[in-house]
Amino acid sequence: MRFAGPWGAVHQTELRRIARSPDAGPGHMRLFMLALAEANQIGHAEFAPNVLREFLGTVNKASGRVKLSAASTVSDAIDKAKRLGMFHEDSCARCLVLPRELFQKAGRGTGSCTYHEARTRQIRPTV
Repeated sequence: MRFAGPWGAVHQTELRRIARSPDAGPGHMRLFMLALAEANQIGHAEFAPNVLREFLGTVNKASGRVKLSAASTVSDAIDKAKRLGMFHEDSCARCLVLPRELFQKAGRGTGSCTYHEARTRQIRPTV
């Protein structure tokens, strides 16, 4: 698959660090950064239950404990990102899916998603 236009790359570890800060922006932007940081080779970023609720939660400064955000906070942020074209329609709180026209990855990373039961297509070279 060939993509037109300019392309860049991100340092996934640094982007993950930035996304964790509530100062990085509203929920849909932080989830987008997190998806870019966690995405595998097919653009899927899988999460265990409640991980995104914790990610968008608030920290009690006295105890250091995280209060989970409401499930609706996560789904609203995902819906907004979908409307803006940041996430594929199949995205949910268990797996954020980046559109193929927006994201591609080489190198390390899995080529499958257990949540969506998706795998990379095996392409055999033509001889």
